Amino acid sequence: MVGNEDHLAFDLLNGRMVVTAEAGATSKAILKAVERTCMQAEPWLKEHQEEGHGRPLALQARTALTVLSALLIFAAFNLHATGGAGWLGALGWQRAEGASTPALVRSIYAPATLATTWFILPKAWFSVRRLRPDMNLLMTIAMFGAMSIGDWLKAARGLSCSPFRWPWKPGAWGAPGGQSSP
Repeated sequence: MVGNEDHLAFDLLNGRMVVTAEAGATSKAILKAVERTCMQAEPWLKEHQEEGHGRPLALQARTALTVLSALLIFAAFNLHATGGAGWLGALGWQRAEGASTPALVRSIYAPATLATTWFILPKAWFSVRRLRPDMNLLMTIAMFGAMSIGDWLKAARGLSCSPFRWPWKPGAWGAPGGQSSP
């Protein structure tokens, strides 16, 4: 549609795709092509270039939840480490026989984990419903597994960068089947 990938650029953090004028595709055709992928697009106008304008609300919420999660993880980790477990104990590297994560620390890790999974859990559930496992489902299973064995730090931080992930699936970027073209 646009010739080759030289006519495309992506700004993932701001949720923008740029198609150069040399691509030869009309805005309407590009919007239809994006719509066929079950995504949304709208033309980016010059008056939208002021800071923050047009930035998707979901992306702002993901940023806020990621920062909140990081602060909660930091607080829970420090509370665990200074509460007698020590730094290595809080990391899970040196755990005394029968020791577990204190309830107060778990009560801080739990909302940190929820904040990081808020946008991931619906995608994982959709993956289950379609019977097509993806990275969202895999990380959700890993998170619940970490919680089940009492490793709350891993559960919380395992998904802490996930809100900024883009789709990792065959053909998402590059040539069909996920191979990059030369």
